[in-house]
Amino acid sequence: MASPKAIKWKSVFLGIIALLLFSCAYVLLTLFAIPVEPIEYEAPPKLVQQGNASVASSVVQVDEAAPSVPAPTPGSPPDTDIEALAKGVFFEGKSSEAFAALFGHPDQDVREAAALALARCYAANGGMIEPRAESDEFIRRWETMENFWANADKPTILNALREVISKSVETGGSEFAGGDYHVLYLLAWSPGQDTQRAETIAWVANHHPSDDMRRAAVFFIVANDGFPRDIGDDVLARRAHDPSPRIRFEALIQRVQRIF
Repeated sequence: MASPKAIKWKSVFLGIIALLLFSCAYVLLTLFAIPVEPIEYEAPPKLVQQGNASVASSVVQVDEAAPSVPAPTPGSPPDTDIEALAKGVFFEGKSSEAFAALFGHPDQDVREAAALALARCYAANGGMIEPRAESDEFIRRWETMENFWANADKPTILNALREVISKSVETGGSEFAGGDYHVLYLLAWSPGQDTQRAETIAWVANHHPSDDMRRAAVFFIVANDGFPRDIGDDVLARRAHDPSPRIRFEALIQRVQRIF
């Protein structure tokens, strides 16, 4: 007769096997046996359209009262000069006044170029993660970025970022490693307007034609604890039917992590 101890371990072993089989079956069914929904374009959230309109209407008043902002030099692509201006602010410690004013410029191309330049500098500075104490240069850059956001007109800047990402969703955007991803990253982690940023990122997760951009948006919408949980839950539920198995798997992982 088997000892009570042997019977107990046998039951535990069988239970583990049963759990593993159930888990494997659940994962396989979730990834490959559920109906998928095609990715279709949908207009940006109303808050994006209203925000863009408010920028355009306020620019005239600002430009009439404020000193003119230096325009890009003739014959040179605007984004080249704007990129250089941004690098001067965040890498060389120059005044941010002229660069910050570009986010309220009446020309949408200028606003988008400023948003892309800011996003690239943000990524180059390692986001807003507090730097290592031994890196004096990185500390200086981090403090410069912190000061910029402390004095920035956040709604105007975030509207420019949303303009870039809206065009990306509509056209398919650039390569994943390009500026579109940097803008998405900055939208996820920049300060202020948590609900509006979350709704924009959720829209990217559900409607961007790029698998990589949708997958990144799924991760960002869950990783940022400041975003409303219900928006993230809705994204995870919808991406469970994504055409890409990678994104369905990402959504499954995030749902499991939320349980624990």
